[in-house]
Amino acid sequence: LAPTFAHHPLAVHAFGIDTPRTFNASSGVAWGEAAKLFDYVSVGMLAPWKRHENLVGMPGDAKLVVGYGWRSEASSEIVSTLFTAGIAVWQRVAPARMCDVYRASRRVYMGATELGGGERVILEA
Repeated sequence: LAPTFAHHPLAVHAFGIDTPRTFNASSGVAWGEAAKLFDYVSVGMLAPWKRHENLVGMPGDAKLVVGYGWRSEASSEIVSTLFTAGIAVWQRVAPARMCDVYRASRRVYMGATELGGGERVILEA
């Protein structure tokens, strides 16, 4: 996989990351040259322990949560809080498109209170 990662000095191959799809989606554009559409992106299950709502108090106008999974009442409350604060919520973005989301974001926010989920997002970004 070395040729896949050659263009990105911080790329790491980790279990669970679809590296050929994700990193080949970059189209050779340098990370710093990509247009930044979001000040923050937070990725993960729409659950209380992911603490996506912490984005509400952070600086910037363009924030995005990419959610996976749903926990009836808790997820509804989280999405309501995010929408009220003007934060966009997208569901189930394909791995090949997540490369574009990370590229279009200034920062990846990982506010989870538990181990076991954020590592993949950080390595993908």
